[in-house]
Formats: sequence, structure tokens, C-alpha cells
Amino acid sequence: MKQTIIFDLDDTLIHCNKYFHKAIDAFCNNMNNWFSEYSIGLLEIKSKQQEIDIERVVREGFADTHFSTSLIDTYCYFSKKTGRNKNKNEEQWINEIGESAYAKDLECYPFMIDVLNCLKEQGHNLYLYTAGNPIIQKRKVERVNIGHYFEERVFVTPHKNAQVLEGIIKKEKLDKNSTWMVGNSMKSDIMPAVEAGIKAIYIPGLFEWSYDNVVLKDEYLNSFKTVKSLDYLMDMFLEEQCKAY
Repeated sequence: MKQTIIFDLDDTLIHCNKYFHKAIDAFCNNMNNWFSEYSIGLLEIKSKQQEIDIERVVREGFADTHFSTSLIDTYCYFSKKTGRNKNKNEEQWINEIGESAYAKDLECYPFMIDVLNCLKEQGHNLYLYTAGNPIIQKRKVERVNIGHYFEERVFVTPHKNAQVLEGIIKKEKLDKNSTWMVGNSMKSDIMPAVEAGIKAIYIPGLFEWSYDNVVLKDEYLNSFKTVKSLDYLMDMFLEEQCKAY
């Protein structure tokens, strides 16, 4: 029996968050130096940046400017709080370090190509469903050369939630009984999937983000499986096929 498998992109198939964590660490270290006389610690700076970043994502979705803007807003917040004058050179550096998170060479997760090849050979229908700017996200797909696995079945949206996922399911006329969502985000991938009535596979990311910290209702706890890495999917969906016979 063919299954429909909907993959998330960032931090499921390719690395993403580690570049943002690196940029945040550089930002916080410089902020700590700039505001050293005001007794503002690294933890306070990092917490405020996360707070501002999450508020912006909730309000605007995963726009390509949200990260750099969250860094600038954090800088402005502490400038106002302390009365320290803002500096154009500092603001320019902050913009550059924010943009650097998007400019890194893309690194695929281990077994990505092996898994996609295996699932395609098994005859499953593969979809890609990712958040962000359509131009940037589709360019990522081209750069890692995985577009042929998904063809026209690529969906990019600023917000990932149950309503958007339901829309894709209806548009594509997918059978919920044989449709799966695979992703690293409990908030953006797993919770919307189980709320939409499909199954899900959770692959915890290597880098945590507080935005993803949600608790599923008890009724959904048996609606998803947790695996350690992508390669578990090859045997898992082979087993699904065997169950049909």
C-alpha cells in the first residue's frame, strides 16, 4: 500500500537552526561587550532576543527578514533600557550577522538521499511542506538537488498550522489514513498533523528552539511516533507496506 509522506525541510532534511544559534551567540557576545558597563548578562540578552523573535514569528510567520529584525529590535530594546546611544556601525554589523544565518552552505542531514531514494523506489508519494519565503525555500531545494523527489508537490507557507495542512490535504485529495507528516518541530509539524487527523513521525532536532515547546493533548499522544534519525523511516514504511498484505 502506497503511503503519502509529507516532509518538513529545515532541520528535518537539511540543517538550519545551528546557523541561527551561531549567529545568536556572536550577537550576544558583542552585545555583552557593548553594554558591559550596564550589568546586562548574556542570559538576559539571549532571553529577550528569543522573546522578540518568537513574537514576530507568531505575528508575521517565517518571513526572511524576521531573524535580523529580531536582533535589531533586541539591540534597540537594551539601548532604550540603558540610555546607551545606538551606533550605525553596530547596527550594520547586527544586520550582517543576521543575514549570515541564511548565507551558509547547505548541509543535508545524514541518510537524507538514501531515505528519499528508498521511499521513492518503494512507490510512496513524497511531498515537501516548509515554512518561509517561497523563493528562498525553493532555492534551498534546488541547491541540495532534491526537487525531483517531490516535483510539483512542494508547498511553502509563512505559517504552518493545522488549517494550512488541511488545505493541502484537501487540495491534493489525500487519504488521511495513509498520510504522514515527518518533521522536527512539535509545534509546526507534529501538532498540526495530529490535529488534522493524519499520522506523524517526530525526529527531534539537534538544536532546540523555545518556539517549538508545546505539550500535546493526551488524546494525541498515540498519534505520532518518535525516531532518532531519518534512516529509521526506510524500515518503518517497508513495514507499513507489509501490513497491507
